[in-house]
Amino acid sequence: MELILIRHGESLFNQANRSAETGRFFSGQSDTPLTEKGQQQARELKKLAIFSEVNQIYTSPLSRAYETARLAMGRQDIILDERLKERSLGILDGKNTKDLPQWQDFLQTQSLGHSFIDKPPGGENYADVEKRVGEFLRELTKNSAADKIAIFSHFVAIRLMIKLLLNLDEEQTLTLKIKNSHPLSFRGDSLGNFIGDFN
Repeated sequence: MELILIRHGESLFNQANRSAETGRFFSGQSDTPLTEKGQQQARELKKLAIFSEVNQIYTSPLSRAYETARLAMGRQDIILDERLKERSLGILDGKNTKDLPQWQDFLQTQSLGHSFIDKPPGGENYADVEKRVGEFLRELTKNSAADKIAIFSHFVAIRLMIKLLLNLDEEQTLTLKIKNSHPLSFRGDSLGNFIGDFN
């Protein structure tokens, strides 16, 4: 079985977060759309040989992932799965640091961005996301008859899928760089026994 993991194309919040003037947007599970650049990145994926003979396509239902899948694959048989959503940031979802003056002390004392322990109120940490993407991957590797599957998702969710596929530890997981619209291929038959290049 080959699993191809793809982070969505550039979103509006990805674009805004490159500017120090705007403050930081917490995307989380808010439904921020693709930019024009993100749409073009998705269309460029369609040209890649890696996507030939894909049997199944799964995506997060958030529009930035679904639109990337739709534009990249040009197919209608795309399966939406809630477990592929980005990490929930709870009360921070869709907010900007400038809109959260009452949370500044909290934000500075927590490693909310990348933690298996800390989580924002009402949100998830990496361990929570690992549990749901793990459930998805176990079902997929056990039950799917497809031999080539494309999965469109998000930064944290993909980091944790790679952790499970390659049996990485937490420290290794937190160093993974997941670029927008950059397919990553893994081959194997059970969690922890896949091989692939995650650079």
